[in-house]
Amino acid sequence: MNALDRDERYEKLVKLIEDLRHDADMGKIIVVEGKKDVASLKKLGISGRVLAVKSGRGTLVDVLSELSFVEEVILLPDFDPAGHRLLKKMVEELEHMRVKADTSYWMRFRGVTQGQVKDIEGIATLVESWSSERGMPPKKLYELMS
Repeated sequence: MNALDRDERYEKLVKLIEDLRHDADMGKIIVVEGKKDVASLKKLGISGRVLAVKSGRGTLVDVLSELSFVEEVILLPDFDPAGHRLLKKMVEELEHMRVKADTSYWMRFRGVTQGQVKDIEGIATLVESWSSERGMPPKKLYELMS
């Protein structure tokens, strides 16, 4: 991959994180797979409500039923085949509850990372790696994105 391509992808990734942070700050709920994914989003400065479906609180339907009162949620499962299957199941369940499932962030993260990460927790690691290549400590990056 050439430097320009990586620089463009880095800028898109930072913008995507900023957009997600904004939506979370506006009250949109983000649904991820596990607790490590929640921690990764918090590390990226996303402080809104993030719900992990694999948290030991019951079945997928049980956990998603907590969202029946909202109009829309952002779905961010992992990017591996199991995460893709989970995405489809969550969309089905949420549609059944008449809750809009926003998969656009999942598709955009998947596109900009181009297979370099397999899960949501890998996004923070990728940001740190790309930041250090630019001589920017991750802490400084997170401050700029805030």
